[in-house]
Amino acid sequence: MVTALLGTELAGLRIGSLGRAKISTTDKLTGPAGNESAVQVSCSPRSRVVSYAGRPSSLHARNIDKALDEADILMPREWIPRDSLVLETARKRGIPILSEIELAYRVCRAPILAVSGTCGKSITSALLAHILRASGKNVWHAGFAAPASIAPFEAAFRAQSSDAIVMEADSFQLAFVDEFRPQVGILTNVFPGNFGWHRTYSSYLACKSKLFQRQRSHDVAVLNAINVGSREIAASSESRKMWFDRGNHSGGSSTCVRGGRIFTEWNGRLHDLCGLASISARDGWFLEDYLAAASAAIAFGIDPELVSCGLRSFAGIRFRMEIVSVVDGVRFVNNAASSSIEATVQAMRSTAGSCALITGGDAAGCDCSTLASVASRRASGIITFGKAGYEISADLERAGSPGARTARNVSEAAGIARRIARRGDTVLFSPCSRADDKKARKLGIEFDRAVKCIVSAGNAR
Repeated sequence: MVTALLGTELAGLRIGSLGRAKISTTDKLTGPAGNESAVQVSCSPRSRVVSYAGRPSSLHARNIDKALDEADILMPREWIPRDSLVLETARKRGIPILSEIELAYRVCRAPILAVSGTCGKSITSALLAHILRASGKNVWHAGFAAPASIAPFEAAFRAQSSDAIVMEADSFQLAFVDEFRPQVGILTNVFPGNFGWHRTYSSYLACKSKLFQRQRSHDVAVLNAINVGSREIAASSESRKMWFDRGNHSGGSSTCVRGGRIFTEWNGRLHDLCGLASISARDGWFLEDYLAAASAAIAFGIDPELVSCGLRSFAGIRFRMEIVSVVDGVRFVNNAASSSIEATVQAMRSTAGSCALITGGDAAGCDCSTLASVASRRASGIITFGKAGYEISADLERAGSPGARTARNVSEAAGIARRIARRGDTVLFSPCSRADDKKARKLGIEFDRAVKCIVSAGNAR
């Protein structure tokens, strides 16, 4: 519930000239039947939060009006439909619609380092938080999916001016910002085909650009030099640029790879940070995320030696390209935290050799043409599962990809993948459907158990 997220401290919240603001929030507005319902929750005598939860019952206009009667601000959550009645009503009544990261910024005393991108946010933000902590900073990691993180508003409310906040900022959150201005903004990448809620790529790109929209000339924008979307956004940004890429970027301030080592240049000084062999991204997985995090840390003023230590000591994140086991020369990799086609494509491209891909989940609704193109070259087989599995299989077939096998569950999918894979291959478990962190963990645990069963069966022979 929203009360667990915001607690009772909203009573003291001051938002510009609004004084003690009363905030209404939307939470999973669309229910199983596609209808809307409202639940009111008291936070304190002086502040009320209205949480919209998915329920089969319908929410009529009069109920929305009543829910918004005492609200100064509407805080949308959980990818509420952009044409939702509650958003339309709030706009007509002149109630500001502000995301949680916007509210967090307005009460925050600590500098914010915000991470956005189609994929790579969680690894980049977790690594950046790790580097800052290794340098001695007290860091609040505010994210929506990253493990060991807290809600943005809670981080902003609790952080001291001497602390630092590493904050994930997805495109939905950025759609509802006004004054949000991170001291360092990091854009990992922007890919077409994942604009869903935004409906068009141009709208999606516009929301991503809000990461830098309010930045001033002394703020820093960390950008992917070889990503088309990132470069488009950079053209309209007035902030100071710090680029990163896998190759040798020659444009001054940048972080790149040369001769198997990570180099960074900032303020005219070149630093050799570390060798690829000394970091967990040595296989190519998340290498760009490492470069992005290193760039942000350097731009924030962290000593290069401490950045190097942080890069080398970072162990990665649970269910992000995690090697579960190796069976008869076949690697089983758990990438359950993947929640988009782009993240799965990125994982396949960075995997050495061919792979047996397991993908699917609850709901996809994505364009699978890119996945089909990469799979036709890199995958020895594709196994789908869950509700999204049938949709993805049909899309892959239409796109001309090799026929996908459909499994009833994760365990069965893992067994099929084991039979397909050959020595030197990778069984890559990477769901494409959007899932919250709880569902992702559940899928990750299911795959881990399935692999353990495969290992046990092999040992029993």
